[in-house]
Amino acid sequence: MQTKNECKPMNLSDSAFVLYMSAILGLTGCQPEGTAEKASQKIDQSAKNAGKNMENSLTIKNAK
Repeated sequence: MQTKNECKPMNLSDSAFVLYMSAILGLTGCQPEGTAEKASQKIDQSAKNAGKNMENSLTIKNAK
């Protein structure tokens, strides 16, 4: 008699495939930064610097 949803054990080729795909997917997340990421970081840094400059100018103006 045959039962439904019978599970077969993984063989070596199945395990190798899973390992290979995990390595490929893991390494795609480790790509070097592109131009868009670098530009975004420069924009973020500029915004932080602008905020600090505004705070400093307000502090100096209030101190007078």
